[in-house]
Amino acid sequence: MNRVTGRYERSQVAGEEVRAFVPAPLPPHDPPLALEGDLAALHRRAEVAVGRLELAAAMVPSVEWFLYSFVRKEAVISSQIEGTEATLMDLLSFEASARDSAVETRDVQEVCNYLEALTHARQQMADPAGLPLSVRLLNEAHRRLMNGARGEGRRPGEIRRSQNWIGGTRPGNAAHVPPPPHAVAELLGQLETWLHAASDLPPLVRAGLAHVQFEAIHPYLDGNGRIGRLLVTLLLEHPIVSVATALDLLHTTRPTATKAVTALVDAGVLVEVTGRRRDRTFRYEAYLERLRAGTELEGRR
Repeated sequence: MNRVTGRYERSQVAGEEVRAFVPAPLPPHDPPLALEGDLAALHRRAEVAVGRLELAAAMVPSVEWFLYSFVRKEAVISSQIEGTEATLMDLLSFEASARDSAVETRDVQEVCNYLEALTHARQQMADPAGLPLSVRLLNEAHRRLMNGARGEGRRPGEIRRSQNWIGGTRPGNAAHVPPPPHAVAELLGQLETWLHAASDLPPLVRAGLAHVQFEAIHPYLDGNGRIGRLLVTLLLEHPIVSVATALDLLHTTRPTATKAVTALVDAGVLVEVTGRRRDRTFRYEAYLERLRAGTELEGRR
């Protein structure tokens, strides 16, 4: 059965009729997404790859060094996808020179902006008083991403108010036309609600769906690809949990999730941070300390 992923809305842009694609809200329901066959095999491969990354993080002598190197590699690769030519060595050389403007290029600046956007978002999510994963947080990341870079004049940190397109020279001959501007806010709100809702889907599948949905909405005039890939990164770090999120992550019953959280508290892994009897939140303190140390190191570079 072919899946219905959205609908087309016709509108007039610069005197031309345009068919803009409006994605259906998540999760997929026509038909529901089922992990079977080739899709199940791909999911297992992805889980193994993430497991190897977690093992690598546990084996390196310095988590701060691991974070420092990993995030920079991610920043370079993500920026190169958008046409930036700066290499990892260009970035490291620039940082080693105390960010001397004489050796800075526009491409290096764009990579540095991506680093600042990712660092800011991770710090916010690691701070109990910071912003959660949300449209507002993505807007703040986008503002940092576009600071002083190509496209700086294209409303950094703001949801678009005009029609954009992918491929072609105008919406009328584009390869893909995202939703019309009047629909963007509602679509982003639906995505944010789904991100924080309970789901039977595995975390990697949820991250993939969120990425596809974000790119389909294409909410900014520029920088959508990098913010979309940053969203995937943020969706896969769970340093702060509740029994409800543990239930979701473990795909189990509430009593079992409660027992698992209690066992981690008794072992000193999780720390309760709300002081409440109900709707309590628990923090993976050791991980967050390392994460804060890593992001502070990034901020000083």
